[in-house]
Amino acid sequence: MITNIVVVPLYESASVYVSYDRPVSSFSGNWVPVGEPGGRRLLPFWDDGVRLISAAVDLSPGKNYQLTVVVHHQDGTTDQGLINFRTLGPVPAPTNLIVVNIQTGNDVNGTGSLANPYRTPQRALQAIAPGQAVALAPGVYDVGYIVPPISGLSDAWCHLIGLDPANPPVFTRGAYHTSGPGTVVFDTYGGRRYWRLADLIFRDLTANAIWLGAPDFLLEGCTIERWGRGGGSQAGVAIYGQYGAGRISIHDCNFNNQNDNVNVGSPIHIWRGGLGQYSFLHNTFHLGNSIGRMDSVFTGPEADATGGWHKDSEYAHNQIYGAPDDGWQIDGGAVACRFWDNLTVDCFRAFSAAPLAAGPAWVFRNRHYVPPDHFSRHWNNAGTAWIKIGGTNYRGPLFLYNNTFFADTPVD
Repeated sequence: MITNIVVVPLYESASVYVSYDRPVSSFSGNWVPVGEPGGRRLLPFWDDGVRLISAAVDLSPGKNYQLTVVVHHQDGTTDQGLINFRTLGPVPAPTNLIVVNIQTGNDVNGTGSLANPYRTPQRALQAIAPGQAVALAPGVYDVGYIVPPISGLSDAWCHLIGLDPANPPVFTRGAYHTSGPGTVVFDTYGGRRYWRLADLIFRDLTANAIWLGAPDFLLEGCTIERWGRGGGSQAGVAIYGQYGAGRISIHDCNFNNQNDNVNVGSPIHIWRGGLGQYSFLHNTFHLGNSIGRMDSVFTGPEADATGGWHKDSEYAHNQIYGAPDDGWQIDGGAVACRFWDNLTVDCFRAFSAAPLAAGPAWVFRNRHYVPPDHFSRHWNNAGTAWIKIGGTNYRGPLFLYNNTFFADTPVD
């Protein structure tokens, strides 16, 4: 019989785990918005010997769904289960704005009002409470690094936002944070949770833009460009997540290191994040002519076969141009991760699972294009339009279907 059904919802998809008490011969499932007719099938399932693992995709944020699963056992019996769930939606809007203006503000006599703003975000953050936002007026903020003093709450996030989304403030350079990751602009060091950053620009950074060491972080509508200006040990990445940095959502952002000829790291690099549940949706990456083995998104490491560091994640509707290495790379324990409706153009490879030590992962409905001069510009005049599968400790499984690869030059 079915002993348990667990659904882990994100914004546009959800992991599905079905536990059972006797061997299974086949499994099916479908989901439907609550109160609506019809339904859609789950992704191909995987039986790991303890539970059935599948996922629902093409969901809408902040909506209620009903899931039905049917399990046929080898002894001829059939069980059915039903569960309702809700996808993640927008975080609650801030209840109050604490205003910062780098040009006209005053950290001594300011009050954080629009008429009498603070000068630096560090000063404004001293006054923030859960549910409130520090709102930055347009300008260039060369203010070192920012470590939030508090966490938000699950129903009252803290916000760092641009006051005018049409004219975002610009953070530049960053500073060396001796207690944390090195040179950075924003850091959730010390376990600062429930933070949302929106309508900001990070530009010409010495190393990293954002360093995440805590879960529950949302970045939306931001631009990060020209990171790793320090070179060498300061090559940096745009966003780095490590130990405990789960439930990271990055939506509608732009990453740009195009035509730089600078040795930099990946725009998004998740290393032993801890909790999984990464949501990367509707982002654009322009990485052409950057030097080095840069994946647009890397999640790892290679050693974990349990999925404890990377699971229940969605990667959809992203566009990646000119990654010197893989467009997407997952290493290690990637359990219930799905990649769909992404576009990669002129990347060394579209996707790499090297190794996929746990699984399952689903890669489907993606498109990859290789232009005529691709081979003269990628990795010693060599490259491929396809997908890399392998490496030591590879177990899988990987479901790969309904992808389109197009090249103007013959490929391996």
